[in-house]
Amino acid sequence: MTRKRFFCLLCTGAIVLAGCSKAPAEETPESPEPAETQETEPVQEQVFSIGNIDGTVYTNDTLHIRIELPQGWVYASEEDLVKLNQTVIDSFENEELKAAMEDGAAVMGVYATSPDGTQQINIMFQEMPMSVYTPEMIIDASIPEVRSQLESQGMTVVSITKEPIVFLGEDSHCMRIEGSLNNISLYETQVYAKEGNYLAVITCSSVVNDTTMDLVGMITSTK
Repeated sequence: MTRKRFFCLLCTGAIVLAGCSKAPAEETPESPEPAETQETEPVQEQVFSIGNIDGTVYTNDTLHIRIELPQGWVYASEEDLVKLNQTVIDSFENEELKAAMEDGAAVMGVYATSPDGTQQINIMFQEMPMSVYTPEMIIDASIPEVRSQLESQGMTVVSITKEPIVFLGEDSHCMRIEGSLNNISLYETQVYAKEGNYLAVITCSSVVNDTTMDLVGMITSTK
C-alpha cells in the first residue's frame, strides 16, 4: 500500500530582473524614449515534500534520496508520527528548541523499524535559515547539545565523533554515537541530505551490535 506524501512546504521563488538597455534618444533631449526593461521568467517555486513510501521503499525527490529496506521492516503511520513528534518535542529541555519545533522548524517525517525492533531509521526534516551549512559544520555545532540531550534521557555516552564518509556518492561527514542504557549497548550513525535550504537528518540506530553503517548503505541517491 502506498502512503502518499502528507507534508508540503512551498518556498516562493524570487523574480530576477535583467539589465536595462536604452533606446536611442530623440532629437529633443527633453523627451527621451523610455528605457526598455526586460524581465526574466519568475524562478519556479521549490516544492518540499516529506516523500513517498511504497512497501519497504521510501523515496524523496526533493532531497534526492531513496531507502530500500529489507522485507519485514515497518514504517510508522501518519498517526504514529504525530505521537513521535510530540515525544521528540517534549524530550528537549531547552525551551527555545522546543518552541522552534512546535513552530514547525523541524519534524520527524519517517520512522522505520526492523522486525525484531533492534534497528531503526528515522528522518528529521528542517528548513535551514541559510543554505551554506555543511554536514561538518552541523556536527560540530550539534555534538554538545546531542550529548546533553542523551544524558538527560539516562543514556551513558561512550563517544560522539565526527567521521568522514562517502554518502550519496559524495565526500561528506557523519556523526557516530556509542553509548549504553540499562546495560544495553546503543549505536547511532547520523548522515545528512541537503537541497537548497532544506535539510534531512537521517539517523540509523541499532542495539547490542553496531549495524548502523549497514543501514546507511541502504540509502542511495535518486539523481
